[in-house]
Amino acid sequence: MDNVEFFLEKFSSVYPYSHCVWRIDEAAALADNLPFKGVTFDLGCGDGSYMKIMLERVGKPERLIGLDPQAHEVAKAKKLGIYDELIVGYSNAIPLQDASVDMVFSNSVVEHIADKAGTIKEAARILKPGGTYLFSAPSQNFTPWLKFGKWGSKETWLNRMWTGAINGKFIHHWLQSPETWEKDLKEHGLELVKARYTLTSENLGEWERWLIPSYLQHLPAKRFGWVPFSGIFKRRLQKRLPKLHEPEDLAAGGNVIILAKKTITE
Repeated sequence: MDNVEFFLEKFSSVYPYSHCVWRIDEAAALADNLPFKGVTFDLGCGDGSYMKIMLERVGKPERLIGLDPQAHEVAKAKKLGIYDELIVGYSNAIPLQDASVDMVFSNSVVEHIADKAGTIKEAARILKPGGTYLFSAPSQNFTPWLKFGKWGSKETWLNRMWTGAINGKFIHHWLQSPETWEKDLKEHGLELVKARYTLTSENLGEWERWLIPSYLQHLPAKRFGWVPFSGIFKRRLQKRLPKLHEPEDLAAGGNVIILAKKTITE
């Protein structure tokens, strides 16, 4: 079973359909850059469900620390028993010592954080020299690739309303290219090692078409841990499996994986 097949199997039982369409290849691409190293810091850990599945695939680091600003999410994460330490706090004021972790990991978190510079600065501060920062975020292609309300390929007022509502709902502050991320990282002593696009325009279109029905799955999943119609949508995902196997050298995508390294200074 390869990474895509593994995450399809795991995600389809716990996440809504649209979430799976986006996350399956993204998780596979992240897993390609793992296992976790030494002391790993999960920035924006949420309820820990994503990390739990990732650990099943790549193994647990020597020590795993999680941080999230929402206390109720941290409480859920604590129940999973996968973290050695959990912190309720903010990414621009991480209560850890300088050069104390080997890896910072975050999955679709940084785009939601208004203080991007403060977050990157803190990630760089807590990393040991040579340590790595691995994260994912929607790219600069996300908004222009949304299709609802367009007339052919042309934007309309309805499309602008739709994209504004989507980015507002998901609190998207930063939708950036790998080149922009490289500049941001460099300002804080982090060197871009690798950038990889995920989420083809076709898969983003599938995510967009099924977004509202998937939201109806999201409500009971979040409250009761039960995903309605998961079997039906799992079969749909399995039929789309070739399309979910996105090429590693994708020229453009709606999402991007970034791997950076803290510069070792003499």
